[in-house]
Amino acid sequence: MRIKGIGRVFIFCIILFIALFSARNILITRSGALKKIISRFTHTSTASAPKQKTSNRIEANITALLHELEVKDEEIKTRTADQNKSVEIRAAVPRGRPDEWVVWKLCQSAKGTPYALTDCYFTKKEGQHTLTFESEDPKKNSVRLIISKATRCMSNCGVMAILVEDFNFEANQATVDFLSFPEPLTFSLVPYLKKSSWTAQAAKEYKKEIVIHLPFESKFKKKSVVASETIMVHYSEERIRGLIKNAIRIIPNFSGFTNLDGSLALEDSRVMSIVLDEIHKHNGYFIDTRAAKNSIIPAIAGKLRLPFEEASEAITENSNATALEHQLKRSILLAQKQGAILITVKASRHLITALKNLLPVLKENGVRLVYVSDIVNQQYLNVRAQ
Repeated sequence: MRIKGIGRVFIFCIILFIALFSARNILITRSGALKKIISRFTHTSTASAPKQKTSNRIEANITALLHELEVKDEEIKTRTADQNKSVEIRAAVPRGRPDEWVVWKLCQSAKGTPYALTDCYFTKKEGQHTLTFESEDPKKNSVRLIISKATRCMSNCGVMAILVEDFNFEANQATVDFLSFPEPLTFSLVPYLKKSSWTAQAAKEYKKEIVIHLPFESKFKKKSVVASETIMVHYSEERIRGLIKNAIRIIPNFSGFTNLDGSLALEDSRVMSIVLDEIHKHNGYFIDTRAAKNSIIPAIAGKLRLPFEEASEAITENSNATALEHQLKRSILLAQKQGAILITVKASRHLITALKNLLPVLKENGVRLVYVSDIVNQQYLNVRAQ
């Protein structure tokens, strides 16, 4: 009986121990839950946080748009004026976009807020644009944005394609420099000149784009001195198509075509309809160098839905590298303003020297060199989308 009594006591102690241990766990769990409940009231969570003030919302919009314009955080200064508690934001915007476009972009800061643009003016002396945003509610602070220009430029504010005309392979340093140039270049090759086929093969290996330079009849050259490969206005359709097909046979790895001269032929609707139709069959594009005053190409290319572009400008000065650099710098500014530019220039040792010297300038001004096809195809897509 005594042993039984001791056994009962032992069992009772075990049960009591288990009960106490379970109660402890429950208390710990509940205390953890209690702590969470308390923390909900003592610490404001994101979900229960009060809505952002209206002035802060427009400030956030301004900051986001400034970031899109590649403005760094350290170039944005915000302060509150003591007199009327208005918010003043100063920012230095990188160069490369027209001022009107930058201002238009930042005027959108008021979208999604009760604020509206109430004033916008330019101070010539300081070179600053000032935009004022106000709310109909007089209790809400006005926001004034003052924009100046940074010394640096945007990383990508324009593209420029260079069509190097009459490039031909020669055993010299200039040819090596052209082929090994690290940025995109497009070469136009006259198919009937010697070494044109070799030049096209070398250009392809060095990832340079090829455009076939087709000679067309001009108003100013005598027929007696015109090469037999020139497309004349009196040629039959069969002969014109044959000349284009022969050019493609010589230079098969082409991307498009351009005209060599052609002030007479480019104004002839019959001739150019045949030419552009044949180019369209071979999935090419056409670059008009503006040799003809009344070129019919835009109208016919539009009907055929043929990718087409006119050269933005032609650089004719090719006497020395310094003169070329000066003209190319003007083209860089034009690329910044327009967004895209296509220029033509004759191949020479001075040109490749100028291009190599201008690589840092292109980078500093946020202008990228691209192939001619990049600009033609983009412009073509934009026209089709309209």
